[in-house]
Amino acid sequence: MSIFGLSWIFKKQNILGPDLTTPTEFINYARTFPEYQALCAVTDQESSDLSALSIYEMAVRARAGAGATLPAANFKPELLAGNLRNLLPLEMNIVARAKTDIDELLLDCFTNVGAALRSRADYIKQEHTYGAFAQESDFIKAAKYITSASNSISTAQAASQQMFIVNAMQNILNRDYDLRSLETLFHINSLFYDVNVNMPFRRPHRNVRYPGSGGGYYLQKYTEQKARLLSANNTFIDRDAIINQDDQKVVTPGIKLTLRHATNVNDNYTNIACFLFGAYLRAHGFSDGNGRTCRFIFACAMLKSGLPFVAPSKLFENRLTKLNPTQSELDHEYLEDLGIL
Repeated sequence: MSIFGLSWIFKKQNILGPDLTTPTEFINYARTFPEYQALCAVTDQESSDLSALSIYEMAVRARAGAGATLPAANFKPELLAGNLRNLLPLEMNIVARAKTDIDELLLDCFTNVGAALRSRADYIKQEHTYGAFAQESDFIKAAKYITSASNSISTAQAASQQMFIVNAMQNILNRDYDLRSLETLFHINSLFYDVNVNMPFRRPHRNVRYPGSGGGYYLQKYTEQKARLLSANNTFIDRDAIINQDDQKVVTPGIKLTLRHATNVNDNYTNIACFLFGAYLRAHGFSDGNGRTCRFIFACAMLKSGLPFVAPSKLFENRLTKLNPTQSELDHEYLEDLGIL
């Protein structure tokens, strides 16, 4: 059992109750469903258990009120059979789509999407739009980018939050945290949010393109695994490379491309930053703070590159995450891929 999985989730006993027999009983019941087994084939058992647990908590909150627990003696797992049959396949489909998006993002990073960020004016968020000035340090610019994108930070709180973020980024970089580690991601989220606070799990929703808590947690693990394929030194890929070569290939669903090595004058952390931001935000694995956590880790990777910090525009963020692109933005990317832009 991962220390970031159910053993971490079960600390939230103020939601689930001190007696874990009831949610455990429900998880065992969920495991008998073919829909659970299909989800488990796409994700893993730990994440699928968390998906089932989010459905259980939804029933707890609906029937007993937020923060209350459902007594074990009154709980009948069969009452939620319909929820399992409807929501687990939805979770499976959302996760499968997200995995494809993350794999496509990985290919973008192997083809140096970071260079597009640094070279295209419409991909760069202008400093004055997030309150930064040219003469300020990259750490201050990065902190202002993070706070300006957060809806939960007031103007009065911004200055103190920015200094807190600067100190936290410096600590992480000075201690050489592994930015591609899931442990680092959870550490960053814990800087802003207490995992023991009474925050609900997120179940899958038909009108939202990111998954529930279980699927999100699996995608966080998937992102960590894929991020390891991105070297700190530049190793670009030629999209026209010969298919099905046995040497040095990156494998995505249905795609195998030979890696073409190239000498790099700078390290590859701009592309690592782009991948971590897009993939972790696509995963949306936390109950709260996904945006601030992902922008924080993006900023750390950008600063680690040794190149000047640039903040991504909404257009570029949408290209990385594929969460809320408008049709005009999709058209823009399509024309770019055709070589028209």
